[in-house]
Amino acid sequence: MGILWGIIGTLLGSISAPFWKKSLNMTEISNYLFTTIGNLFNVLVVIVFLFLWFYNIEKLTWTFVLLICLATVIFLIKVPIMQNIYKKEKISALMPYENLNKIITVIISFLFLSKLNPVSSNTFYITLIAIWVIIGFTVDWKNMVMPKSFRNITIRQWLQSIHTLIVWIAIGITSDKMYFMSYVPLITIVMMLVIMKNKELKVLSTLPKSFYKNRIAASITWSSWFIIWLFLISKYGIIVSTLLSFIGMGMTMVFSFFIIWEKPAKKDILLTVIVSSLVGLGFFLK
Repeated sequence: MGILWGIIGTLLGSISAPFWKKSLNMTEISNYLFTTIGNLFNVLVVIVFLFLWFYNIEKLTWTFVLLICLATVIFLIKVPIMQNIYKKEKISALMPYENLNKIITVIISFLFLSKLNPVSSNTFYITLIAIWVIIGFTVDWKNMVMPKSFRNITIRQWLQSIHTLIVWIAIGITSDKMYFMSYVPLITIVMMLVIMKNKELKVLSTLPKSFYKNRIAASITWSSWFIIWLFLISKYGIIVSTLLSFIGMGMTMVFSFFIIWEKPAKKDILLTVIVSSLVGLGFFLK
């Protein structure tokens, strides 16, 4: 069942990325306004969750509140950096670097946080091998040209690592549903306050319909992926959920080709086969 959810989550994340980048390239609005437009749909999903699951106030400990606030601060720092990177670089050019944060989180979780969700040494090593295989295949060894935004990419990867670890610990204190219902509204409220202070809402009527279509499509698929990702981390921990996220990694480039016409290389097919095999082996040995 975990592999099925991994496939669904990867599929949704793969569809989300090109729609997100396409809408990002359509406008020059601020990073916070861009993110908030997408988050408004996520808040609607939170409302649905409130009807389906009772919000347990007793689980709102000071530790959980502190972690949520810390995750929000990191998100607010990370968002402008991430969006500026994607405006300047192709999705395919960023592939080798998008997995650097996973190396950090996998190693830290195995060495220092293994009590939260024990995992076998075999799965740990297979996950690291899968990450390095992905990086090795996606690096352009012939030209070896570093992206223009390499410094920002590095900063973003460290922030993403810290963010993922905080999410894992916070979920362990409460649950994946509680985290989603607390985190998304908090981020949206904070960004709305910033936007209202800067008087940016007046530009909403000037944005083209195509922007809203792509932004909503990205938001729907992203929020669905985020819920599945929280569920996988809650059930399997960081290492196994990271491994499961590689099941359909080739999908991102496939959807990028059909949505924003970025043509994938032939080696991506071989990479997908190798990594999918490692996923199966690692999940079997978990």
